[in-house]
Amino acid sequence: MSHIPSTAMKHAQATDDQATDDQSPAAAQGAGAEAGKPTDAQLVREDPTLGDKAADAAERAKDAIKANPKTAIGIGAAVVAGIVAAVAAPAVIAKVNEAPKKKPAAKKTGKSK
Repeated sequence: MSHIPSTAMKHAQATDDQATDDQSPAAAQGAGAEAGKPTDAQLVREDPTLGDKAADAAERAKDAIKANPKTAIGIGAAVVAGIVAAVAAPAVIAKVNEAPKKKPAAKKTGKSK
C-alpha cells in the first residue's frame, strides 16, 4: 500500500473518534449495525411534485427575463412566429391542394398574316 504524507492531504487526517472506533471491535460492530439504517431526514424527504417543479421553472424564467429583457423579447417573438406558422401552414396547404390546375394554352397552328 502506498504512503501519502499527511502534509499532502490535510483534510484526510484521522480524527480522535475514528481512531477509537478502529481500535475497538465492539464499537465497530455497533457502528456497522447503525450504518444501514436511514436517518430521520432521509425518511421524511419528499420528492418535489410536478407543481413544485413548474413553480421553480417559472421563478427561474422570471429571473432570466428580468436579467435579459431584450433576449426575452426575441424569444417571445420567435415563439409567436412559430405559433402563427403552425396555424397558417395547414390552411395554406389546403388552399394549394384545392386550387384548380391550369391547362396550358393551345398553340395556334395557322399562318400569320
